[in-house]
Amino acid sequence: MWVFGYGSLMWKADFPYNRKLVGYVKGYVRRFWQASEDHRGVPGKVQVTFYPGKSEEKPFPLTIYVAQKENPFYLGPANALDIARQIRSAEGPSGSNREYLLSLIECMRNIAPHVRDQHLMEIEQNLLNLETSGKKTPPSPHLQSTSHHNQMAGHNSPSGRSQSAGHSPSASRNPSAGHHRSSSRHDENRRGQHDDNRRAEVA
Repeated sequence: MWVFGYGSLMWKADFPYNRKLVGYVKGYVRRFWQASEDHRGVPGKVQVTFYPGKSEEKPFPLTIYVAQKENPFYLGPANALDIARQIRSAEGPSGSNREYLLSLIECMRNIAPHVRDQHLMEIEQNLLNLETSGKKTPPSPHLQSTSHHNQMAGHNSPSGRSQSAGHSPSASRNPSAGHHRSSSRHDENRRGQHDDNRRAEVA
């Protein structure tokens, strides 16, 4: 079985695996549009073709999870500054949303240095600007008490090998429900926004 990781699974695999590949899927982008009070929401499954970064590896099909608008945790688009404000103050059982964002960005720079993810870079720049200026401005009201998860593509995929992936950062903001704690943004995979490919590890 192949697991496609576009978030924390890329740098933190909490289970043993036999092999991992760096590659991408077409037609999807990573966005922090899913809200969650802890980890991530419940996205939908779609079948896609995975393109390994190395030319000697052939593309193969796998299943990923993507955010759907019908998902109750789907928040939709927001500007990079609002997302950065929310990420700066959000924390959950898995740690701070800030640490999650910066770990994702560092991982992408290491495994795919030639890929420029404008969405991630804009959020990072706004976050660093906020920290430099020392402003404690809260996020917009409709963004409060959620953590942003990047929810782009999924976890399990039927692909015939036993492998691991990482945690999954895709492109959506996951709204919090239930307990009182600050939420964080997760990235979810959304179809059709830009045509550029997003790379992630598949394990």
